[in-house]
Amino acid sequence: MAAVLVSTVCYGSGQSLYTRDMYEHAIAHDNAAVSGQVSFTPLYVLIRLKDRRSSEIRSVCTLSSSLSRAIETQYQLDSLHGSRRVYEIAKSHFDAPFDFSNPKARKYVEPTYTPKILNEVRHALAGKSPTELKRETAANDSALTKTYRRDEGSRLFESDSYKDAVAYVLLENGILVGEAHGTTRLYIAQ
Repeated sequence: MAAVLVSTVCYGSGQSLYTRDMYEHAIAHDNAAVSGQVSFTPLYVLIRLKDRRSSEIRSVCTLSSSLSRAIETQYQLDSLHGSRRVYEIAKSHFDAPFDFSNPKARKYVEPTYTPKILNEVRHALAGKSPTELKRETAANDSALTKTYRRDEGSRLFESDSYKDAVAYVLLENGILVGEAHGTTRLYIAQ
């Protein structure tokens, strides 16, 4: 009888269900050298990011395509010919922090949300099962979707900060999500 070991990392508060498999799937999906195609529906990843001033390490949710751009910038890699190297660098950092010294590279992965927004979203989604979270992610008018996108009469409220915080919480709950092409909507990755 063989045992299967699933690697997880503790992100945020409590034990995360985010796995190495989820991370590697996301970075492969958005890398043409690995997937064989250009993706227009990037997936989110959780990374560990070292603060340049304090040396503190924090967890950050970002699109894997943004992580790729940060790596390309940091290591001065060509996006066309350096794709395989970008993937290898990203893959090697699942449980190791990224330390982007180049300010332009770092800007690609800086979170759009504040700790306050992340805590607010965690509180709003607390107690929901993964099944409920998946169902609400797919629905246009669910409480989860309305956290970051809703009709407010004469205008549409859309917030990247709240969307990215929702993606963070979904990843913590073992749900791989991406950003739908040309929209601000989250979708469940297959």
